[in-house]
Amino acid sequence: MHIYTFFIACVLASISGAFMLALMDSNHNWGGDFSQYIAQAQALINGTIPTQIANNTLMMSLNDFPYGPNVYPWGYPLLLAPVLAIFGENLAALKCVNIALFSLFIICFYCYVARRFSMGASITLTLAFALNPMLLSFVSGNILSDIAYMCVSFIAVVGLQALLAQMGQIDRLNTAKISTTNISWGGA
Repeated sequence: MHIYTFFIACVLASISGAFMLALMDSNHNWGGDFSQYIAQAQALINGTIPTQIANNTLMMSLNDFPYGPNVYPWGYPLLLAPVLAIFGENLAALKCVNIALFSLFIICFYCYVARRFSMGASITLTLAFALNPMLLSFVSGNILSDIAYMCVSFIAVVGLQALLAQMGQIDRLNTAKISTTNISWGGA
């Protein structure tokens, strides 16, 4: 990857991040799973994970309709924990976790498409994500694991693709070595 490609990716992510910060306000969508993520992050900070699991399990068992699992995977609460430890229950600071993750997604997405398309096409494709008003509003207005999942999933798929491509090259090299070895042995 060229430094120029990374620079363009960072510029696009910065533009997107600036828009998300401008869209962020003190309002919050009070539905969803964010309260459990925050509670689990607090349990990580305080070392009260068993208590948190027990309390939420009790709450879910007493509901006519369970609103979620007894415990969510700990990845997203782990990302929220340092922010919660530093800034407390500041919703704006907690929303910045998603803004940072979405910005990372923009950087990775641009770097990925820049290897496959022209610079103009790569910028256009990236801007479809980076400046999508509905997506920017969702990212800047919620504390949900969706953006973290999207970012990590995208990076995992790109990494898996690179690994499989590398393994394919290794297989081709091994096949070529075997063919060369057989040819040289066959002539002896």
